[in-house]
Amino acid sequence: MNLTLGIFIVILLITLGITYWAAKRTSTTADFYAADSQLTAAQNGFALAGDWLQRRGFLGFTGLTALFGMDGAFYALGPLVAFCTVCS
Repeated sequence: MNLTLGIFIVILLITLGITYWAAKRTSTTADFYAADSQLTAAQNGFALAGDWLQRRGFLGFTGLTALFGMDGAFYALGPLVAFCTVCS
């Protein structure tokens, strides 16, 4: 098993473990949606930052494709392809 696949599996298992742990702590929809009002300002800030980064990436890639056509899609996907090529 190469290093890239191993790192992917480790991250996947950590994510599934956190999801399982969090699912066992929630019992009502209020617990799930509002975290039972126990989020700190820092935790809420990290959640908002994650939302903004995801939105920026999605809209940025879409905007590049709209402005430059298929070349824009290549600009957006270039770093991902380069990463996968170097790491495999």
